[in-house]
This record gives sequence, structure tokens and C-alpha cells, in this order.
Amino acid sequence: MNKRTKAKWLKALRSGNYKQTGNELHTPDGYCCLGVLASCMGVKPSRAAGSPDTSRGGVLSKKYEKVFGITYKQQSRFARLNDSGRYNFLKIADKIERTKLEG
Repeated sequence: MNKRTKAKWLKALRSGNYKQTGNELHTPDGYCCLGVLASCMGVKPSRAAGSPDTSRGGVLSKKYEKVFGITYKQQSRFARLNDSGRYNFLKIADKIERTKLEG
């Protein structure tokens, strides 16, 4: 993940503009941390998830994994933190900030 993308994602997670939810990139109730990544990069989370045939269960499709520069393993880690209910977006942003993201 390039520095600019990471900075935008961190800013969005810390902005307070996104309500947190789990298990999907985006629902009417809010976003998971990966849905915030898609949204802040100008991609509708529903599009970033892929089609029902290519959906990988609450993480970005392979196409957007490459576009944003984040591996499946990294996505899975952040999705688990998000969905656990113990980590809000601020805590997740802190974890992301300390992680070298490669994709």
C-alpha cells in the first residue's frame, strides 16, 4: 500500500464520519474498516466486494486488493479486529499505522 492510500485510510477511520459495523464491507447501519478503505478511495464498498460469485466474505475482491495494495492475510486480520467488537476504528487505525502494508 502506498503512503498516500494509507494516510487517506487512516484519516477516514479517525474522522468520525463513518459508523462502524461488522461482517460486511457496508450495510445500511455502517461500514467495516475495509469498507471505509474502499469508500475513502472513491469506490463503492459493494463494488469493491466483487460479485456474489467472487465475494470473499467481508474482504475486498482480488481486484481491489491489488488496487489498494493490501494482502488477503492483512485484510483478514483487520476484519477480525473490526468484527470482534473490541476494536473501534481509532484502535484499528493505530494497528494499521504500525503495520507495513504490502499488496
